[in-house]
Amino acid sequence: MREKVLFVFLILIAALEVSSQAKFEITLKNNTPAEAKTKAQLERLAMTYDLHKWIFTQKIEIDENATPHSHPVLTLSARHVKDDELLLSTFVHEQTHWHFVNNEKLTDAALKDLKVMFPQVPKQGPEGARDESPPIFTFSSAISNIGPTANCLAN
Repeated sequence: MREKVLFVFLILIAALEVSSQAKFEITLKNNTPAEAKTKAQLERLAMTYDLHKWIFTQKIEIDENATPHSHPVLTLSARHVKDDELLLSTFVHEQTHWHFVNNEKLTDAALKDLKVMFPQVPKQGPEGARDESPPIFTFSSAISNIGPTANCLAN
């Protein structure tokens, strides 16, 4: 069973290399100095690291009042302006959610296997979420972005 889950994740990761886009557009929700700094930081990181393999949605919004999320528009906060690796990790994590949505059949199969392997997931903080689906989805997203984030930083 674990080999099957690992295999599905490897297929998803391999698909990352094939289906990605090279550019993205960043907008500012409130046009504040903190959002402008975060935009400049993300643009600098995109020039420093090879991110093209990890971009699955081109529209990025920076909102200093938001919690980072992937849908309907990938939204980043301005709270990581002093930490390049944390902003990069958050960016890749949220992009990964788009990859999972774009590869729905493989994602559903992997999530089904994860639910069998981990039938009980925390539903309350600090280690849990609102219900059973988000922790499984976040867990699978976290597993799949460890490699991409390390890859970005290694290059």
